[in-house]
Amino acid sequence: MNETNDNVLVKELKKGSHLAFDTLFEKYLDRLFRFTLSIVKNSSDAEELVQDVFVKVWQKRALINSHYSFKSFLFSVSYNTIITFLRKKKKDHLLDFNEAYVEMPDHENNVADYSLVYQEQLKIIEDIISSMPFMRQKIFRLSRYEGLSYAEIASKLGISRNTVENHISSALKYIRSKAKGNGILFLLALSIFFR
Repeated sequence: MNETNDNVLVKELKKGSHLAFDTLFEKYLDRLFRFTLSIVKNSSDAEELVQDVFVKVWQKRALINSHYSFKSFLFSVSYNTIITFLRKKKKDHLLDFNEAYVEMPDHENNVADYSLVYQEQLKIIEDIISSMPFMRQKIFRLSRYEGLSYAEIASKLGISRNTVENHISSALKYIRSKAKGNGILFLLALSIFFR
């Protein structure tokens, strides 16, 4: 499982392993960039912010709590970095986020606070997923949690690839509909599943 691999890499990262850092960087770079770009709407700003996030991850590697997933830690640091950037760049820009904005502690040292809230948001998402029909849940989990391709899922379950695509599409629509109005940190949590 991805989470187990991350845990092994994080242990090495905490010891100062550049190889573990590079592996985690490669694994999460694209997803983090796409998410950041979806908020800041500028690719050069997004690239710079993602680099800043990974610099902070390296600098704060000793603070990564092994009880939380690396993904949670990464998106918590990202949240803080993006909000700080938007505040500095243009205070008016936050008006666009009024409905989604969640007031969080300003101090970067409060990574654990972000992670706790982020974990709570992931629990809400898990509850939403659990409320879906059994087959849709199963297909969604195989895709998003285990990283199987649509073809692999179809083969594993003995169904058509088209059926898999339909279930994934319906699952994402359902999650989006249930997720409205939950805040920007919720959107960070949700972004894990939209790729």
